[in-house]
Amino acid sequence: MMQETRRNKPGSNRAILVGVLVVIAVGGFHVYRSRGAPTPPGWREDVEPALNEAKLDNKPVLVDFVASWCGPCQQMMRNVLPNSKVVEAMDGFVTVKVDVDQYSDLANEHEVQYLPTFVVLDGQGREVHRFTGYHDVDDFLLQIAAARKRLAA
Repeated sequence: MMQETRRNKPGSNRAILVGVLVVIAVGGFHVYRSRGAPTPPGWREDVEPALNEAKLDNKPVLVDFVASWCGPCQQMMRNVLPNSKVVEAMDGFVTVKVDVDQYSDLANEHEVQYLPTFVVLDGQGREVHRFTGYHDVDDFLLQIAAARKRLAA
């Protein structure tokens, strides 16, 4: 009895394999992007208590408006904000990370149009400085120095 062998068209297994790999890669990338970077130590995600503390203690606030899908936001969270020089420069500030998808009303109130957007508020909640986009450590430190000058004025 002769066995019948099934032959696939040349390259069909390769096409299936490539398709499966593409699906896995896209799915994995989506999961990676949707998680976002962890909030750096010392930063809060609870907006109202952070703003209330700042008012009670008359401390300035640095609000970082971000989104989990924003690549530059995630780079800042991973590479800049945890930097020891940045942590030291932020001494005396109440720092809070605000997800624009979760707190869209607050983002609209502060007219956030680009991500990330950093807004510095004085102890009474008035905006004194703002900067947007990705900043490396040195640029970020320059922005914080400019904010401190405005707070002192």
